Amino acid sequence: MQGWFHDVVGYLTDLLEEDQIFFCRVSGEDSESVRFNGGKIRQAGTVLQRRLMLQLLRGERQVAGSVELTGEITQDRFALRTLHGQLSGALDHVPDDPHRIYPDAVDSQESRGESRLPDVGEILPEILAPDGPFERVGHYMGGKIVEGVATSLGLRRWYETHTFDLELSLCHGLAPRDRDRAVKVVWGGLEWDSAAFAKRLERATTLAERLRADRIRVDPGEYRTYIAPIGWKAVMRLMGWRGAFSYRAQNNGTSPFGLLGPERSLSERVHMRENHNLGWTPPFNPMGFDRPDQHELMVGGRLQDPLVSPRTAREFGVESNGAAAGESP
Repeated sequence: MQGWFHDVVGYLTDLLEEDQIFFCRVSGEDSESVRFNGGKIRQAGTVLQRRLMLQLLRGERQVAGSVELTGEITQDRFALRTLHGQLSGALDHVPDDPHRIYPDAVDSQESRGESRLPDVGEILPEILAPDGPFERVGHYMGGKIVEGVATSLGLRRWYETHTFDLELSLCHGLAPRDRDRAVKVVWGGLEWDSAAFAKRLERATTLAERLRADRIRVDPGEYRTYIAPIGWKAVMRLMGWRGAFSYRAQNNGTSPFGLLGPERSLSERVHMRENHNLGWTPPFNPMGFDRPDQHELMVGGRLQDPLVSPRTAREFGVESNGAAAGESP
């Protein structure tokens, strides 16, 4: 796929008109996907995706667009030519952007992770094993994920990894009293570990057994509430999308953590770190700018350094730490 990426960049370079600069980003995957329930595979297939985002600049003006590609340069040239033509025409009708930004580095960087995933056929017997009183319902996906960025100025960066993602629910059954009684296992990584899967399944089975107990009606009132780790993951992800850790959101008053400060904090046991060393994400952001291996978001319940995208850095006159445009973890 990397060879095709370079072909795309070369063709876009040939299409450039006078005074134009381009930045492009390619994201794609070659993954196997399986949905299952009742001990049987209900849907299986392969996901082949090649998506291009093209940003075209001339002076202080910029426009951007995207297109799905096939991965075969001879078939993709028409789509690339069409997209470039549309963006070139749009450049004449957009105002100057005082905060427009693009990577002006001229270098090449390549990161390739070797696949440590077994064939999906080896994994499914473990997932679909009929042992236990609960029906297994869920979805497995695993394969190669790639991301590449390039500019007409000479930047070339490529990242490739192999990951899997499993969502498995242990369901009590389809009887009316059981339909909403299930425990979900969410697991992902770079390497399938049968022992680790068995341990997660054992814990989920224990939790599912507890759901056999009769329901208890809780009358209205004030109660202490426990949110499981997977619940906190959902809460923090939502807050991240809404700008909880964003420099821009914190400065324009839209951050969900806007009330946190010297006098207010979360529990001192709350620590959050953005960690790009895990192998899930490239060492550069979607615009091709470098980002640190690790970034402390919250320590002891108190906010640390916010995420600052290159565009925000230019607008506010601060230093960027390589965050993506949305400034979410």
